[in-house]
Amino acid sequence: MEVSAESIIVSVLVFFAVVCAVWAVSVTFQDGKQTTANREQEDGVPVLYRVFMPGIAVFAAAFGKFMQRLAGEGEQRLKDLIRRGGLSLETIEVYGAQCFFCVMFALLGAVAGFFLPASFPKAIRIVPFFLLAVVGFVLPRVIVDRAAEEREDEVIRHLPFALDILASSMRAGLDFNSALRYLIALDGKNVLHREFAVYLQETELGKSRTEALQAMDRRLNVPAFSRFVTAVAFGMERGSSIIELMLIQAEEMRVYRQNRAEKAAAKAPGKMLFPTLFFIVPAVFIVILFPPLYKAWESGMFTRFGFGR
Repeated sequence: MEVSAESIIVSVLVFFAVVCAVWAVSVTFQDGKQTTANREQEDGVPVLYRVFMPGIAVFAAAFGKFMQRLAGEGEQRLKDLIRRGGLSLETIEVYGAQCFFCVMFALLGAVAGFFLPASFPKAIRIVPFFLLAVVGFVLPRVIVDRAAEEREDEVIRHLPFALDILASSMRAGLDFNSALRYLIALDGKNVLHREFAVYLQETELGKSRTEALQAMDRRLNVPAFSRFVTAVAFGMERGSSIIELMLIQAEEMRVYRQNRAEKAAAKAPGKMLFPTLFFIVPAVFIVILFPPLYKAWESGMFTRFGFGR
């Protein structure tokens, strides 16, 4: 039996895809057996990065330095995004992930293009290859952007309530650090409270409260929180009471959060335009128009126009 070169190429690509799938499942299974301490160390690594980290490391070593030089000023923007997202990643690992997934998705696109009908032009058959390659290249950066946005949303969501608790605790006689400990004891699971816990550790190790707050501000890199840090640092330096400052900041945060939600709601119709136009509207037309068109076809109405039976 004659075996074509295309069949050999497809068989190799399918074998490679199966090996990668088995590898991913095995790494995920082993990851589930890790200790709690190891999980805590890897909390800052997205799941997709963690599963494919061995392959990402290979591509990072091969192409990471070149991608860093190519990025130029974008390198610093990526570092800021990684810090905002609270991710335990280096920029070279993100570049390695972009190259790795670009190759992986391109291989999947090549396989998909091979299985398209032979009647399709070659220009159409290579579209999945290039399309999935672009998707694979963009995906790691999208994950980093999304992590930064989610972390910022979490900080903005919890900050007004945290400021209210701090102000009430300080009015009851607690100092700023004791009020923070009380706040963390109430709920230390969100990102804001975890960062406040780091702040307390830094102050215990000898940093001043202003320096520790500024370091926390750099880690979060959230404009709304920066205004709070500036106000509190100013009040601490002047020796004035920061209770009223925190209450004012809490009210401003609520207004800011409401304005942010209104802007997001205003953008929603524009974001819905594409899926509505290309997915929902065609489906509605098919459901509404297909039955009468099919009956007209069966009745021979279109034969006078050269269509039908």
